[in-house]
Amino acid sequence: MEQKVLDQIHLCMNELQMVKQLIDIKAADDFCSRMLGIYAMMRVDDITKIWGHSIPKSDANYALADNVKNLYNQGLRTVRDKLGAHYQTPAGTVDLFASVEIFKSIDYANTVCLIDEISRVQLLIEGCGVVANGMCETDLGIAKGILEELYSDDQAYLTCGALDTFGINKGGVMTMSEPQVKGQYLRSIEVMVDVAKNLLDGGYSEIETKRMFKRLYVCTVFNYHDNLITRKDINDKAVQYEEGLDRLFPKLISINDNKAVLEKAFDQFENIYQIEPFIKKYRKVRDHACAHFDENSTVMDINKELDLLNTDKLSEVYGYMLNMFNYIANNVFLLKAVTLPARVPIYGVQMETAGDIESFYGEKPAGDIPPTMGCVEIMRAIRKNTEDYGAACDALQKKLMSHDEEEYQEMVGFIAQRLREPSVSNEEQTVIILALKNAKRCFPERLQRTLVSMINDKVIFKLHDAHLLWLLSSNCREDKNIDMMKLLDSIIIQQKIIPTSLSLLALLHMMVEKRHSYIVGTNKAHEVAEEIKNYCESVKNPTEKCLLMMVLSQHWFWDRELEYYRSYETKYTEYFQKETEKALDAYFTYIKLQDQQEIELCKGYLKKNLLLLVLYRLAYYEQERNQTPNLYMEAWRFNCFVRTKCYIYEAFGVGLMEELMGNKESAKSIFEKLVKENPIHRDAIKTLEDFYKRNPEMMR
Repeated sequence: MEQKVLDQIHLCMNELQMVKQLIDIKAADDFCSRMLGIYAMMRVDDITKIWGHSIPKSDANYALADNVKNLYNQGLRTVRDKLGAHYQTPAGTVDLFASVEIFKSIDYANTVCLIDEISRVQLLIEGCGVVANGMCETDLGIAKGILEELYSDDQAYLTCGALDTFGINKGGVMTMSEPQVKGQYLRSIEVMVDVAKNLLDGGYSEIETKRMFKRLYVCTVFNYHDNLITRKDINDKAVQYEEGLDRLFPKLISINDNKAVLEKAFDQFENIYQIEPFIKKYRKVRDHACAHFDENSTVMDINKELDLLNTDKLSEVYGYMLNMFNYIANNVFLLKAVTLPARVPIYGVQMETAGDIESFYGEKPAGDIPPTMGCVEIMRAIRKNTEDYGAACDALQKKLMSHDEEEYQEMVGFIAQRLREPSVSNEEQTVIILALKNAKRCFPERLQRTLVSMINDKVIFKLHDAHLLWLLSSNCREDKNIDMMKLLDSIIIQQKIIPTSLSLLALLHMMVEKRHSYIVGTNKAHEVAEEIKNYCESVKNPTEKCLLMMVLSQHWFWDRELEYYRSYETKYTEYFQKETEKALDAYFTYIKLQDQQEIELCKGYLKKNLLLLVLYRLAYYEQERNQTPNLYMEAWRFNCFVRTKCYIYEAFGVGLMEELMGNKESAKSIFEKLVKENPIHRDAIKTLEDFYKRNPEMMR
């Protein structure tokens, strides 16, 4: 054999040895182990092809090499062709179960058997031992640590990925139509990309280790591209051709979807992000140095080609593609099933494994149900942010939504005890407050009594007044055992505008809730409650009055808790629009604002009910006037406004307010998330760009 050929074989065998080392230590879960086995088959494929082209038929070793090729072709070649070098359906049309069957066909025994047989044959071919050192101890330790972090078989997950459908401790969605199953393919490849990226970023001491994981990462990202966007560089008769989601999803566009936007979505996506030129430029790297090794190149040339590919740029391109898939899934009603993340942890349960399914190592999964966390463990894990934090948050929510009154009261007792302590962090407070808010879904009356009890506790109310009033504002209702009007009045008469605003929100909720009928057809518009009118009219300071009306209006138009009532309570809509406009005019007169352009801008926002954009302008004016306190910023600080993202322009206001408050990391996260969720929305992209211009230090 020529030295060039031997070098390529040795490179393949070294990477096979790395895979063998990783699966021998049993650090990887079922998914990651099979994924490593799939990668091994790419190198097996290279070796069998090199043997076929370089060993003469007359050579005594030809038959041995041919036997290995046949062994590979009869079983594991399909794994390489349909899940590794490419990710395609093996059945001609997109087929969820056929892909799962192939994935489950690769295991420890057949992978190691093939690797060992290749080593034996190559030893006979060369007549001496082939040196395949694999990973050094340091790199093996790093990779082992990463795989242990990624281990998922000991945690139950609800999954949307195709390959996890019958996974260990996994269960989830099974769709039927081609576009939906293609979406599930993409979710599985998403997990593969994540695994490969984690392994790539290990910080290894030897370049050979990093190169192997780089090859794996390149293959997974290109597979993601080819399943999302149909390849145009090959004809539709080629073996590698398969329609991407871009060609399949229009079949599912329904009458309620925005067909005009969706049909042009991928063209707009390409115009903005220029994905195809990048993919075209580096597909040769994928073809020559990753999914295949180019037999006409030296190992040095193969590695040089690989090294030139910038994985940071590849990750950026992948991020754009992932955003686009999520955008399509979220905006096509019949693809809503695949908006579920690739994996969502479910705590306190164990998934039953279907049929006779075994792990990669041929083992039956254990069926032990995790122990239930007690109140002390829950509060400690949340306070200290331990490794059980996720399970603790889940257990907290379950106890607060429990039908068992004793269990509920025990948890509330621990919460109240904790809220009396001044050392509660913002993060811990947020978890507790949101868990209480979600508890409304089961027993709103019970939650209200809990909140009233906390409000009446002087220590708790002093430390958490605005948060408790915020909770009450979306849950307030009449209670035969509590005079809610008297409680709210006792807060309002103190004439502190932020507690007053939150109390009036609670009153609004109580008034519309008690007047609505459970028979939908009988609901009708009511006159605005006199109590609400009177309290609003009692606020005389123009700044405070404007803030109050902004709070009430913004909740009325954007709070989902009020969405149903808003559909028929048209007189409230008219009242809030009229009174907010009057209050805004009075405020502009009060501060003597002369800039007509600014006035018209705010009034334009107000007509579209973009109240957070109005709030941003008013908070800015107060800051320019050096007003202390800045009531608009204080109201934002104490959650007097709905931080909505159901309408993107109102969501811009959330980011702008966070930026004005000095929370630039939060603002950056909001603007970036809006672009992620709306990757072809020009104004979202422009808003993020403008944020970076104002804050260049926040750029990545």
